[in-house]
Amino acid sequence: MKRALRDAWIAAHVTLITFMALPAVSRPVSKSDIWDPTVRAEIVGWASTLRRHGYRPNNDRVIEGVWEVANLAHKGRAVVLAPFDPYSRWLGTWQAWRMFVAPQRFPVRFSVEVQVQGLWRVVYRDVGPESWGADLLRGERGRSLVFSTGWTGAQMGRERFGRWLANEVLGDHPEATAARVRYQRVALRPPADVIAGTPERVTDDVSVMLLRGEAP
Repeated sequence: MKRALRDAWIAAHVTLITFMALPAVSRPVSKSDIWDPTVRAEIVGWASTLRRHGYRPNNDRVIEGVWEVANLAHKGRAVVLAPFDPYSRWLGTWQAWRMFVAPQRFPVRFSVEVQVQGLWRVVYRDVGPESWGADLLRGERGRSLVFSTGWTGAQMGRERFGRWLANEVLGDHPEATAARVRYQRVALRPPADVIAGTPERVTDDVSVMLLRGEAP
């Protein structure tokens, strides 16, 4: 009897952990999420693959369909797992498996700038030699913040993080009258363009600015 109960518990536990580990969205998917350039390019790429196999999907309809399915899956997963939340949290096995996402085809070039005598000067750039605040911004948590606030739908988090960071850089540059945190989204270049030295094409340019004396 004890062995049967133990085997049943192990089987149920493995089934639960496997279901929790299946790739899933971590929150409801907004329209800004699904129409993000990187997400859209990935879905359009799969639609092109379907077309090569005889299907004729409409790109916009496919994107809308993925949005609907993603939200249905999120709701369904939450309903199924809700009764097991106390168990998984007690064991510490609540973390889902969300690795190996699609490549970022429209990465963000992140920089911090200060304004001195009316001219903007870069003091930090994620792919350059400028290194103010590098201990924070190039560390694991800093890179995670930059990445998460660079998404199209992250306006609130970007504003809070940007104003805090601008206030920090103003404290280290007393000659500056303003600071801004800049997110420039660029189109990923093919290898031939990189070799040829073709400049990156900026598709979006968003800044969070703070004037000296303003509250962060």
